[in-house]
Amino acid sequence: MDRSATNAESEDSAAQAPGTKIAVTYTGGTIGCVGDPLAPLTAEDFEQAFDEIIVPVLKAQYPDLVISYIPFQPPLDSTNLQPSDWCRMAKNILQEYGDRDAFVVLHGTDTMAYSASALSFLFTGLEKDGSQNAVLSKPIVFTGSQLPLFDQKTKEAPLTLRFDTDAYQNICGAVSACYSGLPEVCLFFDDTLFRGNRTEKVSASSFAAFATPNYPALGTAGVEFYLDNENVLPLPTTSAISLESENARNILAEQLEHITRKIDQVSVMPFLAFPAPYNCAVTPTTSVLADLLTACVEQGLEGLVLEAYGEGNFPSGDPENPSHGAIFQALNSAHEKGIALIDNTQVMSGIVDATAYAAGSWLAQVGAIGAYDMTSIASVAKLIYLLTLRDYHDNDWELSTVEQLMQTNLTGEIMDVNRLDTRGKLYLSAGEFITAFDGSAELINDPDRGPVLKNIGDGSELWSALETSPSDNMPGRLYMQSDGNLVFYDSSNTALWDSGTTTASESTSMVILDSCSGQPGSIRLYIDNYARGYVSKTLYPPKWSDPLVLSDLFPQAIGKLVSFTALHQAKSTQYVQITDSKGGFVNFTNMDGETCQFLIWGSGREVGFTLNGAGFFTLQEGYSIQFGTNGPQPSDFLVSNPANFFIDNETYGGQAMIASKNVSGGEDSNNLSFVIQWYEYEG
Repeated sequence: MDRSATNAESEDSAAQAPGTKIAVTYTGGTIGCVGDPLAPLTAEDFEQAFDEIIVPVLKAQYPDLVISYIPFQPPLDSTNLQPSDWCRMAKNILQEYGDRDAFVVLHGTDTMAYSASALSFLFTGLEKDGSQNAVLSKPIVFTGSQLPLFDQKTKEAPLTLRFDTDAYQNICGAVSACYSGLPEVCLFFDDTLFRGNRTEKVSASSFAAFATPNYPALGTAGVEFYLDNENVLPLPTTSAISLESENARNILAEQLEHITRKIDQVSVMPFLAFPAPYNCAVTPTTSVLADLLTACVEQGLEGLVLEAYGEGNFPSGDPENPSHGAIFQALNSAHEKGIALIDNTQVMSGIVDATAYAAGSWLAQVGAIGAYDMTSIASVAKLIYLLTLRDYHDNDWELSTVEQLMQTNLTGEIMDVNRLDTRGKLYLSAGEFITAFDGSAELINDPDRGPVLKNIGDGSELWSALETSPSDNMPGRLYMQSDGNLVFYDSSNTALWDSGTTTASESTSMVILDSCSGQPGSIRLYIDNYARGYVSKTLYPPKWSDPLVLSDLFPQAIGKLVSFTALHQAKSTQYVQITDSKGGFVNFTNMDGETCQFLIWGSGREVGFTLNGAGFFTLQEGYSIQFGTNGPQPSDFLVSNPANFFIDNETYGGQAMIASKNVSGGEDSNNLSFVIQWYEYEG
């Protein structure tokens, strides 16, 4: 019988069959090995034995289970896997995504943590500004084993279930995890479910081979399977970016094709700090580590993940004068050549804080950025992923953009540093703070003062939630609530301050502290309603004053505002003033490359407005709005009072909706604030 033909028929029937459809990918590894010495079974032999021996037992627990297989040819010892194989796994799964409920990836233990980390990123679609346009909605569960699943006495003998294997229990646990429906890439091993991009292999011989030292387990398998929902990633914020959507899958497929073409051209390596000779008494200074670093850079390296000591300390080559050291010089030269430097720790758990010791504080001077609590494995996979996307579409990411995204929590791989998120870390207790990535500012919940934004450089206070310091019922907590409102409660649970951004509709939001080094006035504290794609309030600075040019500030945002793709426009707020008494206009380029005009007509006074890709619009009495192409007579709308209205525009191929809502929070009554969002309607 033609086994491949049988597989094709079974997969077709699986796609049509009712029940819970789980697709299994056998990539190789110990779990599929037999013989002496151990060697991987062919995919056909493994799948046949799995169908005959394992599936009947699984169906006894889950009668509605429908198993199908996604090929990965040839099966490999995971030692031999390479980054392009991550793309193969991801593409194979994505092709079946619409027809399956969950996926199990059988994988060797040596590089399983790398693959699980990489797939968490590969299943995340990114816009130019780093916002997500495609997000995982189904379980992808990696598992493997320390001992083979099957036994075969001779080459001619039938395969049987091995007596003392951990493989069988790991498969059962992985299938149970699939039934939980958690929307992330995870790893099941020895009765424990872990977040994939947090895992490290911790034992070469114990059944408890994996752990997530910096993150709690997602679930455990005992008498029953238990999922700790507090530790699990939330579902996608909207249906538009969920991979349940065919459009989102198409967006991700296009991105994945680009990554596949680029991934083997991107060179990233981890570099372990170790005691090695250096001589700082000569000029120039010498160092074995510096020589190794220079040799790596000369091979065309694009990223270095430094596996430093302790909290991120790394030898400079000169303890008394770090900038004189050969290692300092080698890393500084590497960063000047455009190489990303990520400061991780070789210690199994803990948070990188290179500034805690003089032996590590110099790293910031050479451009190294801290990885906080991210594993070096995840750092390698994430850096490769981001570097492949630098030239995707119109990204044109500078190294600084890659560095900021490395420190941004994309899919649960790193702690939230500069934000409070209703779907993640949602409050600051007394003494806790969030900080700008460049270290220029921090928002701290002061035990006596409440929320205070400080400039770290000069110690000045930029903003505070409370005008006066309360004397009673302190300290309190600052909450980013699920209704979109940022609220400070005292110890009696009385609200002393709120941002006034409560919404009745979907309002998953985060408060973000942003800054850009070397740019005066760049510190910004704002609340982002990322479910709806707009900034609901800017807390600091409270308003704008100097006239600015939109295209100079945020040229990357212009095309997105009229790209006619719903709900994933640029998230940065753009501040613009029009001082001409006749009003002013802004040109946009639509998805077809045509230039369109958006005009605002004033009445001799300043008109300030905010663009940030949202779904609301406020129009003051006496102003008219014009939308249209470069044609001589664009449509003209005069609205005497703020109102909802629709605009038909064939240039965009559909309708645009503008709804009335004031989201500026500004105090200047002469300013007109609005945000726009294009929505697509079917039919």
